[in-house]
Amino acid sequence: MSYYVFFPEDKTSDETFAFVEQAFTPEECNRIIQLGSKELKQSVIAGQVIDEKIRKSENSWICYCEDNKWLFDKLCGISLKINKQFWNLDLRGFYDNIQFTKYNEGYHYDWHKDYGKGMKFPRKLSLVLQLSDIEDYEGGNLEFFQQDKLKPIPNKKGDIIFFPATEWHRVNKVLSGTRYSLVTWIS
Repeated sequence: MSYYVFFPEDKTSDETFAFVEQAFTPEECNRIIQLGSKELKQSVIAGQVIDEKIRKSENSWICYCEDNKWLFDKLCGISLKINKQFWNLDLRGFYDNIQFTKYNEGYHYDWHKDYGKGMKFPRKLSLVLQLSDIEDYEGGNLEFFQQDKLKPIPNKKGDIIFFPATEWHRVNKVLSGTRYSLVTWIS
């Protein structure tokens, strides 16, 4: 695994993004896709609202249990290293279950932040694990709007991007194929 700051050049900025290349093997990614695909439902926003203009996707939630312990342990280990290296935030752990998301053709998630008012345990750090091969879909890019520029993110299978939960980001419309990702937040 390789760890590095993705952007911006100023590593002291609160807007620093960290990227972990090949954090998960293709076999582990396929295992997560099988696990997450079992109970897919239409995605919602704000906990219970369906609004396909803002978000059109399917998702399921992966909870902590003996069968899934390996996934939580691996994400936790990588997250602790990344946080210590780049942010040194006071993190307490995963409050939410892990979100598995499937984006089919025409699916998207418009601009949003992962940090919300009124959360019992505020999200501080977000991570997105790319589960699909880039050859499996077109469009569907994770993008950030930073310093008046649109920043697309590399999307190789098994890579993770970490970013502060206060950052604006989106997944643009999938033009063809299917994109799978795993998202979680550390409070």
